[in-house]
Amino acid sequence: MEDSGMDSTRSTFREKMIQHLFLGELLREFWIHRKPVLRVSLPEVDMGYDLLLEAGKITRHVQLKSTWRGGKTACQNIQSSLQEASSGCAVWIEVDADRDPGRWELAYRFLGGSPGRPLVLNPNSRIAKHTRANARGEKGFRPGLRRVPKSEFKPKKNIAELREALFGPIGSLF
Repeated sequence: MEDSGMDSTRSTFREKMIQHLFLGELLREFWIHRKPVLRVSLPEVDMGYDLLLEAGKITRHVQLKSTWRGGKTACQNIQSSLQEASSGCAVWIEVDADRDPGRWELAYRFLGGSPGRPLVLNPNSRIAKHTRANARGEKGFRPGLRRVPKSEFKPKKNIAELREALFGPIGSLF
């Protein structure tokens, strides 16, 4: 496959593209069901979440993570501050790397409580470490991040299942 943007020099571009693809699918899901517009806010500064999504009376603080489908990533670093939000959660997006970026298919995994309920991270989850070592070769701890294994993220068959995990049954929203 030719360069599909998988190299690290374009990681920010790829991250934003995946975020927009996800939002496009979620907005289309609301449109199909003829529900009022999903409100989307993006924080200007790092607040521990990537998106603020509102539908009906439910507000979700969402941290997005993405990997290539079939990749070896076994866990993600999740902001522990998401537990303080009324409905904090994380969405792990798996992208089919074998396809041309114009035909990417997204698969979803969800970590969070039911709509209106807080995220509860496993109290035994490890504290994340920095990816880079200091001058002495030591990788310090990042107390605001927890290592969450893939097994704690619930797979969702499609965007409709993910929307329901985020906001509940479509009929209950409004």
